[in-house]
Amino acid sequence: MAKDKKIKLAQMSTTCDPFLDENIGKLDKEQIKTKGFIDLIDDKKCEIRYGRSNFDEKVLLSSLVGFLLGFCFFINDVINTWKANEEFYLITVGIIKDKYGENFHLNPNVPDDDKIYEYIADSKKISWSQYFHIRYMDNGFYEKSRVRENLFLDGGFFLFFTTMIIIHLWLLSLIRKIPPLVIDREKQLFYTWRKGRIYVARYSQAELVNLYDVLYLRVYGLDKNNKLMIYAFEPRIPNLIDDIISKKYLLAFMSKYLLQGKEAVSSVDFKRQERLPWLRKQIKPTDWETQITAILAELDRLGPPKGATDPK
Repeated sequence: MAKDKKIKLAQMSTTCDPFLDENIGKLDKEQIKTKGFIDLIDDKKCEIRYGRSNFDEKVLLSSLVGFLLGFCFFINDVINTWKANEEFYLITVGIIKDKYGENFHLNPNVPDDDKIYEYIADSKKISWSQYFHIRYMDNGFYEKSRVRENLFLDGGFFLFFTTMIIIHLWLLSLIRKIPPLVIDREKQLFYTWRKGRIYVARYSQAELVNLYDVLYLRVYGLDKNNKLMIYAFEPRIPNLIDDIISKKYLLAFMSKYLLQGKEAVSSVDFKRQERLPWLRKQIKPTDWETQITAILAELDRLGPPKGATDPK
C-alpha cells in the first residue's frame, strides 16, 4: 500500500482475501434494488454498475424537465387566453346581431369595427384556426402593432421551447451508457469495454486504487499499437450508512461472488430494468473473447502496466 494519503494502490487479491471468510449475508431482490450497485446477477455472471451517475445525463434531464414544464405553462396560458377571448367574441357577436340583425354585415349603418365580426357570425364556438386568424393575422380585429406583438411574443416562446426541447432530446440521444464491470464466474475474470475495446483482468492481476477517496478497479486492454494500457473502472458504491463500510462490503461481495459463487452473496437472480432504455448503449465488441485472449497473453508475458498515479 502506498504511503501517499491521496493515492493508495493495492492488489485486489491481497486486499480481498481476508473478506472471503466473512459472512456478508445474502441479498434478496429488494436489497439489491436498495443498494443500487448491481445491474444483473445469476450463476454465470454479475454486472456491477458504473460509479457516478452520468452527470451530463442528470443535468440534461433536469433542464429538459424545466423546458417541458415551461412549455406546458405556455400552452396552458395560450389555451386559457383563447377560451377567455372566445367568450368575449361570441358575446360581442350576439350584441351586434341584437342591434343590427342576423345579417348585420349587409347593413350599411354597421361600423367597420363591427363588420369584422362577420368572420365568426355563424360560429357557436371559436376554433383554433379562427382564433389564430383573429389574434395573429392583420384582418382588422386588432391594430397592426398589437398583431405583430402577439405573433412575435407567442411565436417566439413557442419556437424557443420547441427548439430547446428538440436540442435536449438530441443531446440525450448522443449520451452513451457506460458499460458495467462484468464478473465472469465461468472464465474467472473481471472485464468491461469502451469504444470497441475490451478491458480485462484476473483476480490476481486486478489492482485497487483509492484516489482522493474514490475507489477504482484497474483492468487492462490493448491500445492501437497492441501495447497494454490501464482502464480504471469506478464501481458504484452500495447505499450503506458509512462510505468505508460500503467500500469494504463491495470488495467482499465482488471477491466472494467470483471465487465462491452467487449462493455466497445473493439468494435470487436479478436483472435491473433500464431507467432510460432509449439511451444509446456501448455495445460489447463481437470479438470480445478474442480480445480477452490477446490481453491475458500480454498480461502473462509482461505483467500489469504502471499507471500515471502509481506511487514512485
